[in-house]
Amino acid sequence: MLIRTMSRMMETIAGTTIYHVEPPHPQMATGLAGRVYDQMRRDFMVAAPFVLHGEFPPMLAGVWALLRETLMVGKAPRGGKETVAWTVSMSNECPFCVDAHYAAMQAAHAHAPRLQDWARAMATSRTAQQTQGPFEQAHAPEFFGTVVAFHYLNRVVSVFLSEAMMPTPQIMSPITDRMAVTMMEAMIVKRNTPGEAVALVPPHIDELAFRPDWAHSNRHVEGALAAWSATIESVAMLHIDPKVRRIVGTVIEHWDGTRPPNDETWLNSFCARAPERHSPAIKLALLAAIEPYKVTDERVERFLRTGANRTQVLTLVAWAAMRAACRVGSWLR
Repeated sequence: MLIRTMSRMMETIAGTTIYHVEPPHPQMATGLAGRVYDQMRRDFMVAAPFVLHGEFPPMLAGVWALLRETLMVGKAPRGGKETVAWTVSMSNECPFCVDAHYAAMQAAHAHAPRLQDWARAMATSRTAQQTQGPFEQAHAPEFFGTVVAFHYLNRVVSVFLSEAMMPTPQIMSPITDRMAVTMMEAMIVKRNTPGEAVALVPPHIDELAFRPDWAHSNRHVEGALAAWSATIESVAMLHIDPKVRRIVGTVIEHWDGTRPPNDETWLNSFCARAPERHSPAIKLALLAAIEPYKVTDERVERFLRTGANRTQVLTLVAWAAMRAACRVGSWLR
């Protein structure tokens, strides 16, 4: 009863932590979104990182499938995958996800320093190629999929959510931290059936799907990656200028995970290839992809002042984050 109450509370406050977009409240959702939220309530909980995608139900379904089928189900140890989620979130400087998955690690009594070292090494193509995964080969799709999932989620969370998982005064931190661990203890012991989230995602354009070689041996992970990536790519084709997609996509395709200079010279150099009106979109997308922790409210407002709407903000950031996560996934071996 306590866990159910806490989950309802998290669902109720989810919208209060979201910025720049105004998704429908989950409790008002019908159709596809309603079915996705119902599955979340059964298998996990309705949390803000999913809700922020709620304007596009197929995208919501794809993102839920990505996380569920990599982190929440399967045969790989959940504590190990939570360790990877936490470590990737630390590397991407995403406080919201760091807090959430530190609580999950505590709930799973996870202590896996070798997995932490491995997950940190996956951040660049050079270190990824030099590091062997400390897990069974059969579990590789789940661990690799978790890396990709959190390189995506960290980016959208950094742009659209507050840093605190629970928006409460600092003095209440010991209480809320314990609540988070208690909730996670109830969530991680669930044994859900693989593939059920993929089944919710509407048909998508298969040619746009990310299907890495390492996922072929796990059809649920492969299906989730394909559904998530193809759905976001399809939405982006409708809402993002082709020139912006071409420039940003090319930069991400050649990115090797290293961090760019601290100033904006690197951003300005890519904007020089496009009309000035596209500069705010290109800069926002590239920061979301490569340095999401540097995206500010002012950066989003500059894009909006070009005549863009909040639907385009969500689409641009989600697409750039997806492309960056897939790029990371391309150098996993």
